[in-house]
Amino acid sequence: MLNRILRYYHYMSIGFSTYISRPLAFINFILIARLYMSDYMPWLVDIFPRLAHFIVFSAILVGLSSLISGWIHYKKQPFKIITTLATTQNPIMVKTNALLLDAWIKMLEAHQMEVPPDLIKQCEFFKELDKKLRWSPPTNGAHTHTQDKQEILKRLRRLGYV
Repeated sequence: MLNRILRYYHYMSIGFSTYISRPLAFINFILIARLYMSDYMPWLVDIFPRLAHFIVFSAILVGLSSLISGWIHYKKQPFKIITTLATTQNPIMVKTNALLLDAWIKMLEAHQMEVPPDLIKQCEFFKELDKKLRWSPPTNGAHTHTQDKQEILKRLRRLGYV
């Protein structure tokens, strides 16, 4: 239930920030800046005599500052949160991460290297999540891609998409 709420919040935040707030914020900035510029800084009106000039200059300035601040933001913590959300929604990735992190810890211990505490926490997190999801790959050879396609078609028909 919590994963579903977090996933829906993630979808909402991406949709709002990408398709609604950015265009509205830019239009708001253009209108307010132009209004104040004409009232309080008439010398800037001489630099940007037409609104189109101001829009182009503002788009370049806002675009560059957004690019730089987005790159800095991407290099910080939130990227880890987004990838964790995306990973925890896929049981195959959960099992793969649990196995890989466990193997990595064993390899570090075998070489008498220090195991970072964050790595141990991540491994425990994925192991617990793997136990909760209870997913395992099919073991019999009878499982084929055709069965997967048929199951997906059944689900789509049940949901009314096909």
